[in-house]
Amino acid sequence: MLIVLGLAVIPLLDLLDLGPRANHSTPSLSPAQQVGWKFGIAMLQAASVEDATRLAAPDQWPRISSIIDERHAVDQPLLVGAQIGIGVVRCNDSAPADAVCFHAWLYTTGRPEIMRIRYVVSGPPDALLVTEIDRVAPRTAAR
Repeated sequence: MLIVLGLAVIPLLDLLDLGPRANHSTPSLSPAQQVGWKFGIAMLQAASVEDATRLAAPDQWPRISSIIDERHAVDQPLLVGAQIGIGVVRCNDSAPADAVCFHAWLYTTGRPEIMRIRYVVSGPPDALLVTEIDRVAPRTAAR
């Protein structure tokens, strides 16, 4: 089951400012959804490893770096007009009870997905972090 967050499809080139003063919070999202939203953008926009690691547990940093390296290796012509989609998905049984799970994908309308990741946000309400991240094979059907 995939629940796409409101306004989750974002033109890639419109999200260049992920610095500390950027405001990507949406009042209708829960704190865990806000962390998931920001993390998905940071990972697939690939602005920097630091933007993503700021939102993740330290044991996930090597994986984050590896995925961002893969994202940087994508041929630039494939990224023309690319967008990011972020959706809340059902967590698997091994996820913590308080977890919110996400898929985020990079795609261009009318073409196969470029990249997809799955990640878990959990922790105390005042210290939510991405506690697990994996690459997922992109769906091959065009959107």
